[in-house]
Amino acid sequence: LVSYLHFACDDPGEADDQAQKVRTALQQAEDIDQVQHQVERVFAPLLETAAQTDGKTMQVRKAIEYLDRHYAQRITLAELAEQAGFSPEHFSRGFRRETGVNYITYLNNLRMKHAVQLLEQTDCKVYEIAEEVGFSSLSYFSTAFKKKFGKNPYEYQVSHQRGSRKQG
Repeated sequence: LVSYLHFACDDPGEADDQAQKVRTALQQAEDIDQVQHQVERVFAPLLETAAQTDGKTMQVRKAIEYLDRHYAQRITLAELAEQAGFSPEHFSRGFRRETGVNYITYLNNLRMKHAVQLLEQTDCKVYEIAEEVGFSSLSYFSTAFKKKFGKNPYEYQVSHQRGSRKQG
């Protein structure tokens, strides 16, 4: 329970306070119904908070926020884990469990999302877009893009811009 509170609460002091309240309430419980009531009382707000955050812990939410702000930079697993306050191995397992993908896949998907926006909205060269969103290799960007979208980035840009001009 205490471990869960530390993961669920943003403030460690708040987690300690909640844990102490639970201990006190459980020690004062006279029967199993009172114990159940106290446990439900404590966990109800935590479950509500978890539902509002898609069930992601504060550490993974912080890592995602960090990736959202720094996606164009080179980001290592060690740096991301440090932001979350965990060892790289522990963080990697938790990130994958909570997001369904490893951090590299998550980061590349985020970069692709931004690349698509630039390909659709600008006339920038593909190599410029690749660099701007954080891909250090144009060939890797092109291969990954084609695998994900079925077209290379240039073909995607040309087809989208022709489609936009026809509509406009």
